[in-house]
Amino acid sequence: MPPAAAADRPRGRRGEAAWRASEAALLLLIALFAAWLAADAAARSRAVENLVLILPAAVLTVAVAAGLLVAALRRPAPEAAARAPAGSFARVAGLLALLVLLVAGLETVGFDLASFLFLLAATWLLGERRPLPLLGFAAALTVGVILALHYILPFPMPTLVL
Repeated sequence: MPPAAAADRPRGRRGEAAWRASEAALLLLIALFAAWLAADAAARSRAVENLVLILPAAVLTVAVAAGLLVAALRRPAPEAAARAPAGSFARVAGLLALLVLLVAGLETVGFDLASFLFLLAATWLLGERRPLPLLGFAAALTVGVILALHYILPFPMPTLVL
């Protein structure tokens, strides 16, 4: 947690209980929204094409929210706020910029090339500098995702190479 956010965090036993309650409420709202979204999609159409992405994502969201809820309620109160690692803001800003470029490039150069370039740049930004792992990871993950989406999605995706 950044130091500024830690300073805003309530102190003492009642403050910690209120903080945990707000964390629990947020996680519960996220899980309820995911469950509602899946139920609404299933009520409108039970076709596999409609539920193939929504239902697994909703189940995963509810499971992750439940796990985080349990972890948040069992976590001991921190003694002091931990400082963010040096350069973490620059990495987050860089990844967000890369994500914007990925979305912008989907229609322009296709899903395959945009994904490959995004993975290549993101892996480099996160610290990998060896060319073979950079290219291998980006290529393998791109091909795997493209092939999986070709089998899952009922409509063609705009691609350049694959």
